[in-house]
Amino acid sequence: MAELDVTKILRSYGAKLTFEESVLLEPMRMLGEVIEFPQPFAVQGSIVNRDGTFLLEATASGTIEAKCSLCGTPVSVPMELEIEENLIHHPNRRMKNGNDKSEADFMYEAERDGAFVFTTHMLDISKIVGDNVFLNLPSQFFCSADCKGLCPICGKNRNKEECKCSN
Repeated sequence: MAELDVTKILRSYGAKLTFEESVLLEPMRMLGEVIEFPQPFAVQGSIVNRDGTFLLEATASGTIEAKCSLCGTPVSVPMELEIEENLIHHPNRRMKNGNDKSEADFMYEAERDGAFVFTTHMLDISKIVGDNVFLNLPSQFFCSADCKGLCPICGKNRNKEECKCSN
């Protein structure tokens, strides 16, 4: 868990918090394959209070371990991505405009509109980073641009040995 204390910027419009954190991501499943992250992602960025909503801008970099989609060989792929998220601080109180919507309705509408809602002075950026990494994963991983894959008949890795099966 990578938590940021945002107390200093909660009530000061225009206030900015810069940060550098390490975020350890749990393995993810994509299309039946396990994607692993051997080291924490390095995350650096800032959060700015924009009139009661917050803008998080960050760069995250790390390494992905997966299997080649053609031959199954383990591959290690560097990843760097830009993150931009709108955040809303909502410490379990009624909405400012006097609407009588329930907390669940407010949270649902905010998240549906693309905002990440946090309710305390501590902001856990692990979920934000994890969601952005998942959304930016390639659909396939390759050990090399000229991977020959597995033989569909005998299953041999054609990068390592030739088989006598008909192509």
